[in-house]
Amino acid sequence: SPYNRGDDEMFRFETCVSSSDSETPSGIWESYYNAIASANAVLERLDQMKEENGGVLDATQSAIRGEALVLRSFCHFILAQFSASRMPVRI
Repeated sequence: SPYNRGDDEMFRFETCVSSSDSETPSGIWESYYNAIASANAVLERLDQMKEENGGVLDATQSAIRGEALVLRSFCHFILAQFSASRMPVRI
């Protein structure tokens, strides 16, 4: 298959410049949703690679897919915990 620079650089992380302070609720939300978006981009590209390779991922790609799924799940879990701790409880 032809060389795709995106495949080579898919998993390198760059510093994200945020418009908000990282310790504010909006900064926390933005940071975790950026991580979720990155995981989604990785998963989308892996789906494309799987289609290109006849429906098969190699061992490294499968491991990367698993890590992206765990990262995305963890971020959703943290955001749920963060949001739930700020909701008033009414009985």
